[in-house]
Amino acid sequence: MLFHLAEILLAVTFGYQAPRLTTVTPPSVPRNVVIGNTVLAIADVNAVGTVTQIRLLQGAEPFAGEAVKAISQWHFDPAHSDRDAVASEVSALIMFRPHTPSAMPR
Repeated sequence: MLFHLAEILLAVTFGYQAPRLTTVTPPSVPRNVVIGNTVLAIADVNAVGTVTQIRLLQGAEPFAGEAVKAISQWHFDPAHSDRDAVASEVSALIMFRPHTPSAMPR
């Protein structure tokens, strides 16, 4: 809720509109894992909506690698400031869950 209030304040005060995710490629879940993992990353998005860099803040392999592969394929409507497209940062939190025994390939 606080994030939405801050975004509204920025939009009203400075004419800022946050980037909007338009294309999502979900990450592949690594096979033969028995535990889950959470990956937290920050992605730089350029003024045309392409992810240009990803910084990992949390996450272990092989989950982190799968998250980076997926995030690098995401696309956004870019952020806007006073009607001009601008570069921005977005945070991504991806939670991996282990396969259930009934869903595991044989």
